Amino acid sequence: MSKRVMKLALGAALAAISAMPLAANGFTFSFDENGNGSINFGSGPATVTGAVVTDPSGGVVNVLEYNLGVAGVSSLTAGDVLVYEPDAATPSDLVRITDSAGDGSGSVSGPLLLFYSADSSGALADVGLPTSYSSAVSVIEDGSGAFSITSAGNTFLGQSDTPEPMTMLLMGGGLSLMGLIRRSRRSV
Repeated sequence: MSKRVMKLALGAALAAISAMPLAANGFTFSFDENGNGSINFGSGPATVTGAVVTDPSGGVVNVLEYNLGVAGVSSLTAGDVLVYEPDAATPSDLVRITDSAGDGSGSVSGPLLLFYSADSSGALADVGLPTSYSSAVSVIEDGSGAFSITSAGNTFLGQSDTPEPMTMLLMGGGLSLMGLIRRSRRSV
């Protein structure tokens, strides 16, 4: 089989897989530590904006909260997921599923996703970690700060260490300057 035919077959297979609907009642929730979230039940993404609120579970004073109940999720199993950076001995982030009363056990209605981060970059989730964890499961971030949690047909895609706006501005300015230098060298 030629390389071209194999590439076409692989492309067709990937397109078919990506077009498949999510499992019944399953969803994918993508979120970051700056309050940007989206949820997809299989019919396209919808925006879910996080907000800094008083921590209902008593973990810390304020926490970044995504209200998944308002986004259409009826219930989830409560618990904590510790997020580690590669080769780290202590967690850098914590994702907690709870309800508005801070219940951390069993199935909770109107679930909230709380996102805590030990980073100090100024993102909304950078509030520190709570001192205690319940039903803790662990995941490891990849090199870009991304992590994935799968539970009961649902997928949570988190992004820690998101670039700060000033970092992006400086990077854009640097790239623009490099382009101007290259352009001026061509015209000489």
